[in-house]
Amino acid sequence: MSDKKTVVALAKEPSVQESVTKVFDLMGGVTNMIEKGSVVFLKPNAGHAAPADTSVCTNPEVVRAVIREVKKAQPREIVIAEAAAIGCDTMECYEVSGIKAVADEEGVELYDIKADKDLVNVAVRGYRSNLKHIKLPRRLLEADHLINLPILKAHASMVFSCALKNIKGVVQDAVHLQMHQQNLTMAMMDVWSVTAADINIVDAVRPASGYSPHTPVPIEVGCVLGSKDPVAVDLIACDLVGIDVEAVDYFKTAAQTGLGTSRREDIEVVGEKVEDCFKKMWVPYIGDMSTRWPEYQVLCDGACSSCQAPAGH
Repeated sequence: MSDKKTVVALAKEPSVQESVTKVFDLMGGVTNMIEKGSVVFLKPNAGHAAPADTSVCTNPEVVRAVIREVKKAQPREIVIAEAAAIGCDTMECYEVSGIKAVADEEGVELYDIKADKDLVNVAVRGYRSNLKHIKLPRRLLEADHLINLPILKAHASMVFSCALKNIKGVVQDAVHLQMHQQNLTMAMMDVWSVTAADINIVDAVRPASGYSPHTPVPIEVGCVLGSKDPVAVDLIACDLVGIDVEAVDYFKTAAQTGLGTSRREDIEVVGEKVEDCFKKMWVPYIGDMSTRWPEYQVLCDGACSSCQAPAGH
């Protein structure tokens, strides 16, 4: 076993652009990570139609900063890709979130995964959920690079949402629904097994605490994180805002599947120190709801976030 640790970069600079640039530099430099003439897909969180100041979606300025950084590597094409949540229109989410304005200004394509009819039925070898096959867009599968751009936020059904959960947005509604009908955490790992992002850049500028993903309370943290390992960057993101990782199924499941690095002793944080940037996030989904409201019997285990969020209120 190698003694080499998994690197997670943490930056807190005066501007979002400076933070994103520093994260790429700490990871080895964008020109060493992105091939010249390549096709680069960016996957933000734009699953719901909400303005940038709500922190429901990835900060459009983080998206802009990543676009400008990637342009330094001279790719052939940069594409922003998303499949909005069930019942939501992807193009509306782009527009309301401010991501469309950034795409227009930076000259990159907005791509609605849900509208694509050219799908490939990909086998999930060694599947652990009920996803034996996943239909995925050919364009996404053929991209040279996939950069995952989640926003860090509390989440009703998963405790928190970050790099691991954000890749759930590469599937269309039929698969999305199927994932919610059984072990969602394991289904997410199966999706990762066939669509792994090679770079993860986390928006922790104004993470969403409280009753997120639908009615969050943004907090000012001012950080950007990055790693090639989604598990490691999620773990450090939790440390950054005081989320108890023992309360999150992601990490237990990731350890079982071997997806990434789930032990702090195997991770090296470069750049800023976590303790210097720490800010406690309010995550009401940690803990048993029956102990918070003993007069009620709350039955929502295994429900999707749209059902769990109102129950959590």
